[in-house]
Amino acid sequence: MRAPAAPPSTIDLRHAVAIGTPKAVELWLDVVDDPVERADELTALTRAEVVRLSELLPVPAAVEIADTLDLHVLVDAVRIVPPRATANMLAELESDRAAEVLRELDAAEREPIVALLDPERAAAMRALLAWPEESAADILDKPTAAVSQHLAKLRWGRIVKSRQEGTRVFYSLVDEHARTLVTQAVFQAQHALGDDPEHHRGSTGSSRSSRSSGSTGSSA
Repeated sequence: MRAPAAPPSTIDLRHAVAIGTPKAVELWLDVVDDPVERADELTALTRAEVVRLSELLPVPAAVEIADTLDLHVLVDAVRIVPPRATANMLAELESDRAAEVLRELDAAEREPIVALLDPERAAAMRALLAWPEESAADILDKPTAAVSQHLAKLRWGRIVKSRQEGTRVFYSLVDEHARTLVTQAVFQAQHALGDDPEHHRGSTGSSRSSRSSGSTGSSA
């Protein structure tokens, strides 16, 4: 009996689904790591191909995709695949992201999925869905879905990390390198807004003093 052909070194999602092995899908994940490109390839699949993809995806791979995929693209896929496949993914997905997905579904779509979760996880999801949506989205005056997507991209880029306390999720920068990156981005934005950025005004006195002290010392 002839062994199945090995997947090629480069592959698109439709081809991976046609090959029909988890290894082919995992190769696609390795080759295509951009969330936008992943979303484009996923939306190009037929309904039958999306269902087949859900059967091939190992749960960790499904979580990886769900964590960075555009929320609306993800929800469209969730509406196609069997509830069990979605429940398996949501059981491992970060709680706030899982709640965002469930919030986009109506009750008739949501309840069969939640019912398949273990009781503790199901209770957590229902609590998150009932929690008032005052959050970063309200502070920034932006749509919740948009803020969630930006946070997912920042997690994917290892800029922020999250921790959960009950039904709330807190975000913070991963380390001092990320803090420096964000600080410099803010400084650059201030330069774009005017010729006298705020961070220069705050340090003008000390900078002049340093230059003056240095000049005096060299002439002594």
